[in-house]
Amino acid sequence: EDADQDKHRAAKKIPRWCDTYLQELARQSDLDPDSIFGPKVPKCQLEDIFTDAMYEQAKKVRPKRQRGSSGDWRKDRLAKHEVSNYKSRMGQVRLWEPSDELHAAAAASTGASGSSHAARVLH
Repeated sequence: EDADQDKHRAAKKIPRWCDTYLQELARQSDLDPDSIFGPKVPKCQLEDIFTDAMYEQAKKVRPKRQRGSSGDWRKDRLAKHEVSNYKSRMGQVRLWEPSDELHAAAAASTGASGSSHAARVLH
């Protein structure tokens, strides 16, 4: 059974991005993720996720209850200094600029050193 799985895996096509993913990870390791995703996680509104239409489709009635204390994470938040210290320790100090990917894509398309991943993403 394991031999069959190995044969099946060996026949799978490996995506091109796998060729350079370790280099891409290293190239991006100093990026501040907040400069990409933003510093705050949006509030999770369960009513937006579990809509009335979904309850109707499932032939269920929406429970009439307020969100419990387990849904309130305000007391568990990281302090700004904790976030800053973590980023510093991890070396996440560079801000992401959209032009970074455009320059890398241009370099890759002309054969210069750059991000082949960016070229694939943008084309």
